[in-house]
Amino acid sequence: MAIWQGISDTLVKEIEGGVLESGGRLPGDVELATRFGVNRHTVRRALSHLQALGLVRSERGRGTFVVDDAIAYRIGTQARFEQNLLENMRVPTRQVLSVITYPAPTAIAHQLQIKAGSPIQTVTLLGEANGVPVHQALIHFPVERFPDVGQVLSRIPLGQSLPLSLSELVAELGVKTFRRKTARIRCRLPEAEEARHLKMSAQDPVFQLDILNVDDADVPVFFGTTAYCGSRVDFILDY
Repeated sequence: MAIWQGISDTLVKEIEGGVLESGGRLPGDVELATRFGVNRHTVRRALSHLQALGLVRSERGRGTFVVDDAIAYRIGTQARFEQNLLENMRVPTRQVLSVITYPAPTAIAHQLQIKAGSPIQTVTLLGEANGVPVHQALIHFPVERFPDVGQVLSRIPLGQSLPLSLSELVAELGVKTFRRKTARIRCRLPEAEEARHLKMSAQDPVFQLDILNVDDADVPVFFGTTAYCGSRVDFILDY
């Protein structure tokens, strides 16, 4: 057995036995290297294996943590971010990272059923559970349908954790109810900005959800692309 495998097996036993607590921070590379009498490269290989098993996660600038109980995240026509977190006994907050207006690319225009090049307002959101980042989302609104969207979004301070509800925001635009019409999921590595905002390793996967939301008349309200930290959510499909 390779040395890194022995280290990995020892840490797995300590995680399963509760010596390393769920959500707790593992000792640093130097401390683990000293403990096992190896170099830091060997320790990092063992930790990478634990990440691949889904037992630990790496947060940039903070260290490596035992994976806490993942959020059971329901994907249905009406399930919402706030509802999912409250059912998991977590406090939902969001940060608005940026708000920009630009011509709609063809792919987004197709989803929103508008002409390519038509103006869209895109807000970048960071979704949090008990202050821990869970996802980063790009939400695209068609300006022609919602000319006041820029004014509504401009009232939200940037970079502050707030109990921000998309349902309430959309209600301000005149749409009382909306539902998910389509959802596409794929797994990929995070982009550099996503990894930084989500405080995760660039080697850990994210799940990207592309979701179109429509009103009662089946007219697009907004199209969202959301990257979820793979180690922090378990998706449940509701039928």
